[in-house]
Amino acid sequence: MDVQEYYKQRLEHTLQHTQQATNLIYLVNGAILAMFYFVVRSPAQYISAVSLLLVLAVVNFAHAALIVRQGKWYRNIDQTFADSFPEITKIEDPKGLPWISSHTLFASVHAGLCLLLALAAFAICRHPELIPKIAPGVT
Repeated sequence: MDVQEYYKQRLEHTLQHTQQATNLIYLVNGAILAMFYFVVRSPAQYISAVSLLLVLAVVNFAHAALIVRQGKWYRNIDQTFADSFPEITKIEDPKGLPWISSHTLFASVHAGLCLLLALAAFAICRHPELIPKIAPGVT
């Protein structure tokens, strides 16, 4: 296997692993949200709801960190792969909007979501009445 083949394969593996990790994180997010729905409807909802919001915040923080790390890793491999073709003209980064990379934008969305979830958990700690009480017999 030559250098170009190796880096091409590394790029493919990096992309594939990132997509698999992202799908798994979204599955975990969905499971936690489903648990949150049922917890809010149960009598012991306060501590469980706060705990689930914090777990969801941590998962989204981990996803943001993974996206940033993967973006750097992908960029490094991509640059090394491109350098193995000295005869090819380098492609310049796109100009204009948005000013940041898609990895940074995507990571920022997850970091913002992490912050909102943590703030929601804090708000519920300070004001437990934010979780509506379920009337007896209502499911």
